[in-house]
Amino acid sequence: MADSITDTGPAKLAKIAAQVRIFETHSVDVGVVGDRSDVAIWQEFGTSSIPARPFMRRAADQNREAIADAIEDRFGRILDGRLKGLDALRELGAMFVRFVRDQILRSPSWAVPNAPGTIAQKGASHPLIDEGEMLSNVVWRIRKGTTIVETGSPA
Repeated sequence: MADSITDTGPAKLAKIAAQVRIFETHSVDVGVVGDRSDVAIWQEFGTSSIPARPFMRRAADQNREAIADAIEDRFGRILDGRLKGLDALRELGAMFVRFVRDQILRSPSWAVPNAPGTIAQKGASHPLIDEGEMLSNVVWRIRKGTTIVETGSPA
């Protein structure tokens, strides 16, 4: 019979509880870091001269069900003793990074097109991608309180 929360000993139950408590002290966030973080904010919310191209919000909105299912799956695996809390945060962060990058790559199908002057300057019409720097700087970060303890990106 497989281990479950109802048929474990006190020591194993304490270990599982400790993994669940990780979520009280740690969180995972996803965003654009580095030199392109300001551009990402301008693109997400728009400015007086740049229309909003909400790639982060689209990633969340269009994957809401998959995200909820993934969270449920990770908690189930933690409760079964098959996954550690920090590993769950890493997996969830990597999944959301993939969702965000997908929105950036697919932006020609949904985003406001670049202005003619922008196309002339960039030499291309792909919204949200110039040299690919913003795309490659979408990462997940695990925080303990306000301190970043780990940063990662899916391969």
